[in-house]
Amino acid sequence: MKKKLCHVFFDEFPKDPRIRRYTNTLLKEGFEVFIISLNDGNSNFFQKKKNLNIYRIPIKKKRGTFLSRFWEYLLFQFFATILVSYVFLRHGVMIYHNHTLPDFLVFSCILPKLFGAKIILDFHELFAEFMMQHKPNLTYSSLLIKTILLQEKLSFGFASEVIVFHEPAKEILEKRVGYKRRITIVMNGVDELELPNFNKIYVDEFRLIYNGTINFNLNLTLVIRALNLIRKKDISLYNNMGFYLYGDGPDLENILNKAKELNVDNVHYKGRLKFQEMVKELEIASACVLPPQKDIYSDLYYSVKLTEMIYFRIPVIATRLKTYLHYYPENCLIYFDSNNAEELAEKIIFTYKNRTAVNIFTVNAYHEYQKINWKIMSDRYLNVISSFL
Repeated sequence: MKKKLCHVFFDEFPKDPRIRRYTNTLLKEGFEVFIISLNDGNSNFFQKKKNLNIYRIPIKKKRGTFLSRFWEYLLFQFFATILVSYVFLRHGVMIYHNHTLPDFLVFSCILPKLFGAKIILDFHELFAEFMMQHKPNLTYSSLLIKTILLQEKLSFGFASEVIVFHEPAKEILEKRVGYKRRITIVMNGVDELELPNFNKIYVDEFRLIYNGTINFNLNLTLVIRALNLIRKKDISLYNNMGFYLYGDGPDLENILNKAKELNVDNVHYKGRLKFQEMVKELEIASACVLPPQKDIYSDLYYSVKLTEMIYFRIPVIATRLKTYLHYYPENCLIYFDSNNAEELAEKIIFTYKNRTAVNIFTVNAYHEYQKINWKIMSDRYLNVISSFL
């Protein structure tokens, strides 16, 4: 009998790298994989590629207000429940892997659960902390947050198995959910089998980069402020420096406007590139900057962009965040204090002037990453799946 599993998630496929890597791991192990995801507007509702079956629900993620986002969640939940039931009845799938946000998406698997199917709830982030970042007036005693924590606990209890994205998040869940059960940590990582050849190329220009979703909470205008300080301090250094932005998102216009306002003319927006094209850009990158303002949610950041930079030995200049420090000590990333443009400017100058010394940071970071690389994480994931078979 063929091994089968269905992923359910509120995002596009194969855009989300974590789910793409899960899927590749399962396909290599001989699974037939079913995907229930969003539609980017350019893909067919149903697509089949050998053992991969993709159902795309025609809803587009708009990143609007909480109410509009919640409505998108509910609409997706409705259609996902129908499709999960269809996949169960038509194909007999008995393992369902649900990815947050939202947590309550796990209840789309109510029908197969009643017939003994195994349900995985995979926390990519924590809903309560996510909301408290977007609405700073909220606290753990707020009615909305209490409601979110209740659905988190109910979702947790509904699942057969829980996966979480790193150790600090696991500690938070264990304290507030209260269930005595196994929680498996599966962290984002780089799948080496996906990577093209990478040849580091050194160029005269110091190319500072950011690649990914350009959201307000990532505080990228801080980089513009830091570049403005560098321009005032050392114009020759500034003239040999460029900030290259890759990706898209709601904060892009704000960043470009801030650059115009401060007369920072070395900011270059390159759009969202395909992965293979982006790797070519990384070959000539001098450093990556990750400058989010420290808060209750950003302290839990651990993105695949960080692991990609570490894997390619690209120096990372980053806000001193709890999770970053948990896995990468001070001698791994070039840290600066939250929202401190002056210190960020100093760290950019340090990285520019001390490229040989900075290479030691990249070696140290790569060494730490090997303790939690994707090979280790994919083996953990397969152990969870094999316990169901």
